[in-house]
Amino acid sequence: MADLELCQLRKEFVSANGSKTVAVGGVDLAVPAGRRLVVVGPSGCGKTTLLRLIAGLETPTAGEIAIGRQCINRLPPGQRDVAMVFQHPVLYPHLTVKENLALPLRIRRMPAAQREERVIQTARRLGLAERLSDSPATLSGGQQQRVALGRAWVRQASILLLDEPFTHLDAPWRQRMREELAGWHETSGATVIYVTHDQDEAMAIGQDLAVMQDGRWAQVGTPIDIYRQPASPFVAGFVGSPPMNLIKGTIAEMDQRLVFVEATGVEPDAHLVPWRRPVPLDRAESLRRWIGIQITMGFRPDDLTASLSASSVEARVERLAWCSGIPVWELRSSGHSVRIRLDRDAGWAPGKRVGLEWAGEGSCCFWGPEGTLIAGASRSYSPPPVIHRPDAGKERARPA
Repeated sequence: MADLELCQLRKEFVSANGSKTVAVGGVDLAVPAGRRLVVVGPSGCGKTTLLRLIAGLETPTAGEIAIGRQCINRLPPGQRDVAMVFQHPVLYPHLTVKENLALPLRIRRMPAAQREERVIQTARRLGLAERLSDSPATLSGGQQQRVALGRAWVRQASILLLDEPFTHLDAPWRQRMREELAGWHETSGATVIYVTHDQDEAMAIGQDLAVMQDGRWAQVGTPIDIYRQPASPFVAGFVGSPPMNLIKGTIAEMDQRLVFVEATGVEPDAHLVPWRRPVPLDRAESLRRWIGIQITMGFRPDDLTASLSASSVEARVERLAWCSGIPVWELRSSGHSVRIRLDRDAGWAPGKRVGLEWAGEGSCCFWGPEGTLIAGASRSYSPPPVIHRPDAGKERARPA
């Protein structure tokens, strides 16, 4: 087992005309040994480049990478005790499945009997026991990727890097591989860094979660912490399926209480009144200085319920979608699109006007004009593990 630390890690690519593209913009990170961290973000945000820097396939422009408190910037990939699985399977076509799986162990001169046992166990776990004598060319794309996964797992490296490895697997095998990864990780004790753009997969796999935006961390924490208290509208809209509802409006004082008043859209619905939502009392003080200034309120689709009470707000039904077998209704308020997730089909029809209510006082977050969280959800959670430290990388032992 080994902990991984990045200190002000930066990677720039220079084009032929001399222009620079910053792929990783000076990130700090400390991942304790044996943890499973998922890095999630949109395409092009720097996730794969980050893995390639850790693996030694790219040279950092600045900053340090340390494994087990030793700076490894100058170590070649083969000496880093790191295994990496790419999005597209990389196999040796002239070797059988068994030989591909055994190759890392042969290089390390593992005794034949021990090597045979580990390869067979890995093949069974991946559903490849019947294909050990086959060549990679006879396998499907998903089977080839499982061989690539097995070749990384069989090494038992201290750090495993996974770059969207389940993308080309069909749904049943994707689910099975998520479970196998968790089981393998618990027994191996390795430190795992898993990269994906699929936030559902990130929430399912990660013990810890790091959301990346434009080469920098948008937020680092536990999945539930990020889901309930996203640090910015970007994180709120990216993490969660369906994503968090985001409503622009202003804070006003009415009847000696602070109220969030929805801003009407460019083409407001004349038949719908802008929403007015009392601010939770535990956050009133932090929001008082924002009176009259446009901010953003966010709340999860599962924090809404259908209601006909006097305190409910009104919306118009637009369409029905489905998310993981649960109906998600897309509605329209006076100025915004809103989603609500229900346990069963409500039988609504497009154009129907319905009443909505918040499920709890502390179900919403507020961001200021610059997108910074100014008042989060009031529910209490266990604090996330410390995996993001500004002093990561200091006092490193350097290889000779």
